[in-house]
Amino acid sequence: MPLHFELYASYYSTRLQIVPAVDPQVFVSDPSVLVGGIGLQNIEHVAGLRALKLEDPDSPLYTAEGVRMGFTSKRWIAASGTGSIVDLGEGARRIVLSFENLVVFGTYSLFKHVVGASGLALVPLDGTGRTSAFTADASGSAKLEVRSPQPLAAHGAITLVYNSDGKPHRDSPGPIGLKAHDHLIATL
Repeated sequence: MPLHFELYASYYSTRLQIVPAVDPQVFVSDPSVLVGGIGLQNIEHVAGLRALKLEDPDSPLYTAEGVRMGFTSKRWIAASGTGSIVDLGEGARRIVLSFENLVVFGTYSLFKHVVGASGLALVPLDGTGRTSAFTADASGSAKLEVRSPQPLAAHGAITLVYNSDGKPHRDSPGPIGLKAHDHLIATL
């Protein structure tokens, strides 16, 4: 089964019918935002920042706490990915992935969406987080193969999370908008 990753911002904005499309988890400087507050996805941000609009001109990106991420919106928006899923039997899957234009030397983690009694949960793609975290290379590329021991949900998704703190988030994505930022997503 082929996979096509799209920007999380595009996915999110389409689902919620937000025009122009925004990324609720990365921020740009905006002096007109005089006070901080609770933004989209209940992410609290400091004054002087707002969520990135995909139509914004190339601008430096920040976390919700105002920490400069070290790259611009042009780099963030350029990311792409593809992959394929192979059935290994007994519910196990091999997922072969290829990413381009990621954050150079950026630390990333892969999670699958699992719906349970308490709602949506993000679970490490490999079940443990040991092989589903990686660092992009000097060109912002990465190629990897991950084995998922459990079936992937028929209407689920795989999310590529950028870890702005530079640490692999193996068990859970971490604080969204602060240290973890959904970058790409592929729906199943």
